[in-house]
Amino acid sequence: MNGWDDPSIQMSGRSPRIVFSPAAIHDLEEIVRYSLREWGSVRAKRYDSSLRQGILHLAHHPNLGQARPEFGQSIRSFSVESHVVIYEATDTDLIVLRIIHPRQDVAEIMSEPDA
Repeated sequence: MNGWDDPSIQMSGRSPRIVFSPAAIHDLEEIVRYSLREWGSVRAKRYDSSLRQGILHLAHHPNLGQARPEFGQSIRSFSVESHVVIYEATDTDLIVLRIIHPRQDVAEIMSEPDA
């Protein structure tokens, strides 16, 4: 499909594993659908690749994100392209909770039961 279907990605070496919540996988699928519809396959693939690179970078540098205590003690957010990645970093994993466009109501989305 679009390569985001596997809920975890093990990177090489001692890098943290990236785990996508079901909600984050859904967010990514919607981003890909929207990008294909609005901009076509070439630009959609480029954007998808850029999101992937941003999340991989974040896995290596999890403290880059802004602390978001309103969503939980260890929750952070980081902008990648035109989206905000909401995540939690542990000693071994980067857990991507949601990937949200800034025009969306982040507080409302994060209060949803699936967030």
